[in-house]
Amino acid sequence: MKKQLLFTIMSAVIAAGFFSCKEADSQNENPPHAIESENYKVYFSREKNDHYSEIWEDNKPKKYSFLYRYSFSIDDVHYKCAKVTVKGETSTVEFFTGTIDDSLTHITQLSDKLNYDTPKPGDKYYITSLDDLFSKADEFYSENKDVIEGQNYFSVFCDANYNMSYAFIDDAYFVLCKEDYSGYDADMVITDGEFVVNVTDFQILDE
Repeated sequence: MKKQLLFTIMSAVIAAGFFSCKEADSQNENPPHAIESENYKVYFSREKNDHYSEIWEDNKPKKYSFLYRYSFSIDDVHYKCAKVTVKGETSTVEFFTGTIDDSLTHITQLSDKLNYDTPKPGDKYYITSLDDLFSKADEFYSENKDVIEGQNYFSVFCDANYNMSYAFIDDAYFVLCKEDYSGYDADMVITDGEFVVNVTDFQILDE
């Protein structure tokens, strides 16, 4: 999978907070199984993901909506985004171009006229509910488990943060890179696997 990525500043992006600046509880601290070295930062746990999925399943509202941005920026300002509205067993997904604030908690829609291909049903970035996001994060990790845990790529970063109030995934960031692209221009950098999602603007809808 080839995606442009400012890989040479990835550590700065992480430190600056691709992940939400929302206050984290103790469950969002690094787990004891974490893999942590110069180029490997693996904090995601399938068991932890299942734990939060169960909490969400027990407490989720019947009707809700949320926005999400996915992948990396189009031009460092504009992002590929979507609005999801869930009503019971049905949902709608509407794609648009937007911006996100510095706290990563609000997306502003700029245009629904897209100059890029949007995900189709079944694609990893076609997210139909917060339940679906749990599944897609687990699926990505499972499909790439040998690479992630075997530490046989040059660089890997995997993590997810969970909402304190409702336990859904606020942010998922999985980036796999075989080669060392340090010093390369951004347009020369590719990833060999990614799943990058920010959830914002969660709202419970009237019954």
